Amino acid sequence: MLKKLKQQIVEMSEPNISNSTVPMFRQLVSYIDNGLAESYQKEGDERAAQLVTHMLNLRDFMTRQVTDNGLRQILMKEILTLIDQIEQEENASEEAEPLEQMEVAEGSKKNAPDTFLTETK
Repeated sequence: MLKKLKQQIVEMSEPNISNSTVPMFRQLVSYIDNGLAESYQKEGDERAAQLVTHMLNLRDFMTRQVTDNGLRQILMKEILTLIDQIEQEENASEEAEPLEQMEVAEGSKKNAPDTFLTETK
């Protein structure tokens, strides 16, 4: 029972986001805080316009990050597919080489003159 509990605690303690993402989230939080502070210094329509501008900037940033991430994943999959194809072609050519060499060797035997071993006394 304790072993299972310990395993679940270890699983639950694993980070949900990667360590490389944490600094970006901190920057976003700082940007949001600064935007809110700036907008509270304004009044009326200016405040609303400032908040909308900050929200649109956040939206654009996040959309750009998601798009970049998706493109990067697509490119990596394409590159891995190409590498697999190249490896398969190399393996196929390596397997074909010994067969070609055997055929050449067998062909040279057929074209060679018949020689017989004779017993010497």
